[in-house]
Amino acid sequence: MASVGSVANFYDNAVARALNGTFKAELIHRQTWRTRDQVEYSIVEWIGWYNHRRLHSTIGDVPPAEYEANHYRSINTPRQPMPGNPDLTKPSTAHQPKERQSH
Repeated sequence: MASVGSVANFYDNAVARALNGTFKAELIHRQTWRTRDQVEYSIVEWIGWYNHRRLHSTIGDVPPAEYEANHYRSINTPRQPMPGNPDLTKPSTAHQPKERQSH
């Protein structure tokens, strides 16, 4: 099996192999497939389940797609006004150093 990541990157290859092993154990080797179409349709369903419905304990028992969407929503949400600085277009001067006076 060729590496899916950069050359000699053990971690990338280990993650790919782990996912491939899970895929084979949970889907491919559990039944006898009659047609190629049956396999292909089942793979599409499994990938949908794996990304959109599978609860992942490491990320708070939510599906990976939901976790990713929440992450991007949190980093793309506009900043909320801070107390004492309701206008975000004008930075507060409360914590800025005073300008030096030239002599």
